[in-house]
Amino acid sequence: MPDPPSADRYRALVEALAPIIWFTNAAGLAAQESPSWQVYTGQSAEEMRGQGFWSAIHPTERPHAMREWEAARDAGRRYQAEHAIRRHDGVYQTFSVCGAPVRTAEDEVLEWAFAAKDVTGRREAEAAHRKLQALLQSTTDAVIALDSAARFTYVNAEAERILQQPRHLLLGHCVWEVFPDIVGTEIEAAYYRMVENGAPTTLETYYAPTEAWIEVRAFPIQPDSDACAAETAEPLSAGGLCVHFRDITSRKAIEAERDRLLEQERAARAAAQVAAQEVRVVLDVLPVGVAIVDAQGSIIQCNLGMDQIRGEGALYLQCLDGHAVLRERWPDGRTVSTDEWALVRAWRHGEVVEGEEVEIETTTGQRKTVLNNAAPIRDASGAIIGAVLMVQDISQRRYLEREREQMIGMVSHELKTPLTAARANLWLAQRHQERRSRRSNAAELEKIKVSLGKMERLVDDLVAVSRLEAGKVTMQKAPCDLNALCEQAAADQLAATGRTVAMDLPKKPIIATVDAQRIDQVLSNLLSNALKYSAAERRVALRLRQREGCATFAVRDKGQGIPGGEGPAWLRRGPRRGSLHLPRADRDARRPDRGAQHHWPRHDRHLHAPSVAELHGLIAISKAQQAFSMSTLIAGSPNRDWRHCEAGPGAGWIGSTSGGRGA
Repeated sequence: MPDPPSADRYRALVEALAPIIWFTNAAGLAAQESPSWQVYTGQSAEEMRGQGFWSAIHPTERPHAMREWEAARDAGRRYQAEHAIRRHDGVYQTFSVCGAPVRTAEDEVLEWAFAAKDVTGRREAEAAHRKLQALLQSTTDAVIALDSAARFTYVNAEAERILQQPRHLLLGHCVWEVFPDIVGTEIEAAYYRMVENGAPTTLETYYAPTEAWIEVRAFPIQPDSDACAAETAEPLSAGGLCVHFRDITSRKAIEAERDRLLEQERAARAAAQVAAQEVRVVLDVLPVGVAIVDAQGSIIQCNLGMDQIRGEGALYLQCLDGHAVLRERWPDGRTVSTDEWALVRAWRHGEVVEGEEVEIETTTGQRKTVLNNAAPIRDASGAIIGAVLMVQDISQRRYLEREREQMIGMVSHELKTPLTAARANLWLAQRHQERRSRRSNAAELEKIKVSLGKMERLVDDLVAVSRLEAGKVTMQKAPCDLNALCEQAAADQLAATGRTVAMDLPKKPIIATVDAQRIDQVLSNLLSNALKYSAAERRVALRLRQREGCATFAVRDKGQGIPGGEGPAWLRRGPRRGSLHLPRADRDARRPDRGAQHHWPRHDRHLHAPSVAELHGLIAISKAQQAFSMSTLIAGSPNRDWRHCEAGPGAGWIGSTSGGRGA
């Protein structure tokens, strides 16, 4: 059938409006070629003839599309649909397909003209728009969009909640009119600042009408931004502002609480530091050493007392799991092992140690006796988180206890001499009385009186033995004839032992300001020991000499004496400076291979003469092979130094000069 006269014009117009066109007869069968369809789909004229063109429609859409087309054909109405049409390379693109009937003057359908326009880009843009809408609606941030006149163009659900305004009352209205309370605030200033410089803005502000803290982030929507146009088409108008804001009232409350807690923590730390300093001061004034370890056994606190002990090398502590050097011995001499340390037992095993006595040895070789007290430190659950050790130095106490024992032993020992003398003189007086002798008993009674006076002094010393804690016994010095003292001492030994002491005294009296009772104790001690440990036929002599302001007493016997090589060990210093002692008696002193030697009895193993002499302050004492000698200053030589006094051969000067001057 020939085309109507206007067919060419019509065809040219369709091809100009749509990229793809094709024609079918009234039954919907393609009867002529369609270059644009063939170029796009790659079908030949034969392949698209009849209903072949439908094979280019996506298989899932083809049945529905054909039914819709048949319904439109039968009704003679316009056909409009969107189909995925296969391109020549096999890729399907979405097209908007429109089919319209071409009618004759009698209104009969002559043919159908189809036009297809690619709408893939629009469909993708619509999908992106829907995705953006869903995203903006579901976000936890409030989102609004303002145009260049500050009118609302978009409001999401969260913005409605925070602003407490429905969307329909906001869209199209100016923000300053809807919310006049923000005019003149930081929000308005930030808005105009961003409009002026085009830079994004972030701020936090308090919005009084809703009593909420708001965090605002705003950025401009550039009109020439392709990405912005694609992603914000409709909800966000190009050329305006996009504003994200959120309610941060809870966060601000948390931050305020955090700041309050931090301030409390700072105050607590400051108070803890003050408390720790106070504890440190309290610990430092304690008369004991204190060490505290943590759960790992590392020292976290040491007071001055412990530092002093450690400074002397007596106690060296590191982490208890490391290698610590600590020389401790039990009272019986056994070495204290690491596991037996009081602090280790408290830290590892939770043991409470009370009043455990050990002997520690410093790096200088000095030994000290200490009491260890230790206990674990536990948390609320009872777990051990550390331990504390208290070390009390009781060396001085033990020394004083030994001094008491020595003093009591000395007094007990020296009480025997006046008691024996008094008993002998009393016996003589009784014998004279029994014989009714006319001889006067005055001499014997006077000797008894003197002996009782000595006893009284010794008893007074025994009562006042606690004064040893001060390091001295009260001296009662007065001018005294040393010759008379020697004679009285020899007479006492004669009365006590029946043995005569050979006297070697100067012809002239030697006057010295001394405590006569103390000097008598020294002489009695030396003479009694010389008489006791020498044979009865051996001679014991007492000599008194004066030389350059010093008076020297010497006691000599004819026994075997002390081997010269052992002499220095007979006199030694005790724990307190200036105290003088003899060592424990050698239990094998009388072994045949060593010869006869002086053997001090157990109760008299300490030579009390040096101690008493030292208390007199001082008398020098020395020992030769078979003699003991001592020297003191005499009256009339106030500036004489006792160290220039002669103490006999091999004399070793011991003691201090205190009290010796001006004697």
